[in-house]
Amino acid sequence: MDFTIDDIFTQVCELEGLLLAVKRHGDEVPEATFNELKRKAGQVAALVNGIPCPEPAVMPEPEPAVEPKIPVVEEPAVEPAVEPEVPVVVAGEEPLRVSDKLHRSISKDLRRALSLNDRFRFSRELFGNKMPLLDNALDTIEGMSTHEEAEAYLLGDLGLNPDDEAAAEFMTIVKNHFL
Repeated sequence: MDFTIDDIFTQVCELEGLLLAVKRHGDEVPEATFNELKRKAGQVAALVNGIPCPEPAVMPEPEPAVEPKIPVVEEPAVEPAVEPEVPVVVAGEEPLRVSDKLHRSISKDLRRALSLNDRFRFSRELFGNKMPLLDNALDTIEGMSTHEEAEAYLLGDLGLNPDDEAAAEFMTIVKNHFL
């Protein structure tokens, strides 16, 4: 097949014009236009498939490099030191692990304590799929000074059921916010 890139370009431009006509006129396009569109697409495909592909050049194998012989001294394997989790004791509570303390420091900012999935889930299951209500509740809770005050707000004003799994998880995050 003897052709040039200009031939392909011309056919593609004609195909594009037909596609624009179909797009503009929607359901009112005559069947003849659709047939012409199919014919033109077939011509473009034939031209593209007829592009000769040159054989890949065979690269000669590189000769292996000769490495100088240097004596290798093996050092004994050293195992990394593992820091034991040191419990942090708070009066009247169980000892806290360092990871728990880190988690609680993240929970100080309620918005950072909620993952994106948590935000969508709590919005859907607890706030009727209304993200502004969740945001308003978070703002209100962050303005409170005690966990008891926040719990009264969640159970009383918002009417959350503490037996509901999503509500219990949300209340746990709020509890960590005040610890």
